[in-house]
Amino acid sequence: MSQKKPEPAYDAAFIGTVIERLHRYSVSDIDARGLAGMLGSVDALAEAAAKGLGFDDEPADFLRVMQAERGGGGQGGDS
Repeated sequence: MSQKKPEPAYDAAFIGTVIERLHRYSVSDIDARGLAGMLGSVDALAEAAAKGLGFDDEPADFLRVMQAERGGGGQGGDS
């Protein structure tokens, strides 16, 4: 039994809407699809890296991970 592939986080309609609202500029459907594909790949890499670092999208956890990565031990503060 095959599992259904999850919907992409960024699709062409979303990209087109964001660009139009933020920049008051319209992009072609092919450009929006290309951008969505690029962002989807970046999102997948970021998600894999976040899991590898043990990062769970919380601001305090982000600081812990950054401290640990630079050798500060992950205890917060100004070290």
